[in-house]
Amino acid sequence: MWKQENRILIQCKVVETGDVVLSDGYIELTDVASVTTSPAESESYILKSEMIFNEMGKQMAQSPDLVGKVNGVFLYNITAGNKVAGQWTVVAKAPSGQVYKGEPKSGKADCTVTMADEDFFQLVTGSLNPQQAFMAGKLKVKGNIMLLQKAGKLFEQYAKL
Repeated sequence: MWKQENRILIQCKVVETGDVVLSDGYIELTDVASVTTSPAESESYILKSEMIFNEMGKQMAQSPDLVGKVNGVFLYNITAGNKVAGQWTVVAKAPSGQVYKGEPKSGKADCTVTMADEDFFQLVTGSLNPQQAFMAGKLKVKGNIMLLQKAGKLFEQYAKL
């Protein structure tokens, strides 16, 4: 084994016979900064939660009465690989609600939720209990936690999936 520029060349011999069994093998050395290390950093990676937020926006437009029952602004930080991979703001205030990517356009969120993409998907589809997720540290909440319980109404349709 020897190094030549940005390659490590490999040649293997059988000790007993001296025959070469692997020649011209090499390992290409690359800059670590150019290597993608997690799905969150890949442009082709699509978050499962993105589908949920898109559908939620459609449902809120069709059900303004549902929005009035919640009456709050929520910021969701969805993580992948322990890094924030997406942010969505859910404005559930009368007369109509909005769901959009990014932080709140005006003011501050009443409640900020941080959760891994897969955990969020399981929570919304009903396979992960919200209280257990909170106690296990999978669901992190800042702000009005009681308001978050009302937000569950926005996700009820997905629990049937």
